[in-house]
Parts: sequence; structure tokens; C-alpha cells
Amino acid sequence: MKHATRSLTLMLPLGLSLGLAGCARNSGAAGDDGLALASAFLDDLRAGKVAEAFARTTTDFKSLMGQDNLRDYARTHPALMGTAELTGTKPADRNGIVVTEYTFRATAPPTASRGKSSTKTSPAPSTIKVLVMAEGKGWAVEHLSVD
Repeated sequence: MKHATRSLTLMLPLGLSLGLAGCARNSGAAGDDGLALASAFLDDLRAGKVAEAFARTTTDFKSLMGQDNLRDYARTHPALMGTAELTGTKPADRNGIVVTEYTFRATAPPTASRGKSSTKTSPAPSTIKVLVMAEGKGWAVEHLSVD
């Protein structure tokens, strides 16, 4: 069975999630704020601003992933370097916490073919998913995956 999904699975264990359950915000209602965060996160990665993107993540994302791993992940997933178009928004439940998942269709920037500097090839579009949840007084990225 071919597994096409490469994912940074950083879902919170139930015990850690309960600490966030008391947040005043319902992350299922992330709406425009959540979309702005997810878009800014992807924009930062595309621009090579990993520190800025990393600052937009949850405490648990930071502790489990680390900034260097996020940099490596972005480097190995060319779709994160291309343009991303929003294709869907849906609330989801993760360990009893309502989150919002933003799905983007992305195409990596064209790359030169080996031995043919004038010929450019475009990879097939990829799906990027950014999961946003309430943390503290705002929103933060909890999960990133590229299919």
C-alpha cells in the first residue's frame, strides 16, 4: 500500500488538551482569523522565514517539532515553496478540542530539468493542510501536512 501523506502528526494527548479546553475562544470559530494565521504561516515558509512561521505555532508543536525540523520539512516539501489556494475549511474534533482545518491546493514552483536548463517542469499539485486551534489569547498552528 502506497502512503502518499507525509505528515507532522503533532496532535495533543488528551491530558495536554484538557489544559487548553478552558480557553475563552472556540477554535471551531477560527474563521477569518484562523485563515489569516494559516495563510501567514504558509507565506512565511514560502519566503524562507522559518523563525516567523515557527512563532505562529502552538507550544506543543514547538516542543515536539523544533525549528530545525520545520525548516527541514519545508525544504523537503516543494509544495510549501509554491503558491497555495484555499480549497476548504472545516471544523474538526481532536481529543475533544474543536479545531479548524484549512486545506490548500499548492503547486511547487517549476524546476529546471536535469541537463536541459531551458526546460521547466511543474510538479503535480499537492494538498496542504494546516490545523489551527486556540492557544492563549489567539490562534496558533497545531499541525501541518503535505500530501
